Amino acid sequence: MIHAAEDRDAGLQVVGVAEAMLSMQRVPFVTHVEPGKPGEVVAQVIKRTRCDALFAGAHLSHQHGRPSAVVVSHAEEILRHTDIPVVIQP
Repeated sequence: MIHAAEDRDAGLQVVGVAEAMLSMQRVPFVTHVEPGKPGEVVAQVIKRTRCDALFAGAHLSHQHGRPSAVVVSHAEEILRHTDIPVVIQP
């Protein structure tokens, strides 16, 4: 799991729910919370860990309490900084 956050504690809170869900399903994972821009952080971790594919979540914007559109800025940034297959799940 990769998350870019200037404040490590805040970043760990963001990934905490996903970590809990993965742990409950007994899915092995490693969490990387690092400072920087999302695309650059993801690219650095991919290179360092020799990752061969990436599954990324995209944020949804909400209007009137319902999801309205995928916010693609981070997803686009990740795609620009990597050359491996990427699957983006809203």
